[in-house]
Amino acid sequence: MQWIANVVIGMGTSAIMESIFGFVGQYMQFDDIVGATLILSNAIYSMAPPYIIGKYIKQFSDIFIITESLSLGFSITVFSIILFIIWKLEKSENLGNNINVN
Repeated sequence: MQWIANVVIGMGTSAIMESIFGFVGQYMQFDDIVGATLILSNAIYSMAPPYIIGKYIKQFSDIFIITESLSLGFSITVFSIILFIIWKLEKSENLGNNINVN
């Protein structure tokens, strides 16, 4: 049953990486190094919580909720920082486009 759940969850989240590639590709030059960095960081970020939860679940049963809450907070923070950087870049580009040179 666990394998079936993993397959179903994988099908639901399989488009996320392609969406991230498209999003990043809009705002910066996207090459193999950037793609490999995104995939590697995603893999490491996905492997850490099960290790932490498995190690401490018997001693501290709330570790799952705490780990997932920290993961959610980290994701929201990183996403907010990325949006802020993009907002600043778009704002600076728009300021350059509005200058009239005669």
